[in-house]
Amino acid sequence: MALVLTVVVGDGFSSRSKLEEITSLIERSLRQSVDEAALRNVITRVNFKLDNEVQEFAVEYGPDADFVIPTALVKIDTVESLSEQEARLKAVKDVDKGFTRVKELADAPFKVEDPIRIIGIGTKVTGTFLAEGNVSIYIYPTGERDAAFIALATEQEIATLTSEAFTDQIDITYHKLEDDQSFAQKLEKANDLFKAWRDER
Repeated sequence: MALVLTVVVGDGFSSRSKLEEITSLIERSLRQSVDEAALRNVITRVNFKLDNEVQEFAVEYGPDADFVIPTALVKIDTVESLSEQEARLKAVKDVDKGFTRVKELADAPFKVEDPIRIIGIGTKVTGTFLAEGNVSIYIYPTGERDAAFIALATEQEIATLTSEAFTDQIDITYHKLEDDQSFAQKLEKANDLFKAWRDER
């Protein structure tokens, strides 16, 4: 029985340690993207690829300071028509062509693997929590950035990382999960946490 308890506790500590490591990397990427935007005088972003079994993210810089985020990527509706979805996906592809990874910060994009999963990302610009596709948090040469909400999970808990638009403060909070929750249940909880954060005054 003692051996079983040791294994269970050990797994929990291991998952929390890995979760803290990834949230720390995301926080550092957000801070570095602010520095890169000011240094290069261009818009930068932290770009997340959520679809694959191994997720990844990286700091990237854009073409120039006058870059404007396409309308299709702003205020995304939770229920999109086919034409709206096609317009958004085309806008994502067009924007992606103009961005380049900041190779000086890392040799390759940061990987997110089991037991950690990025559940989704939302910003106050879009007003929507996105759980798939390529999702970006944009930073401007002025130092302003999108107010962002990022949710990651293990089997035991959800970690939320929030960053406001006009401050350097980045908060990380942990939320315990019930045993054996499905991905859909984690997504629902993360979406509820996003809405509470988005709607707070």
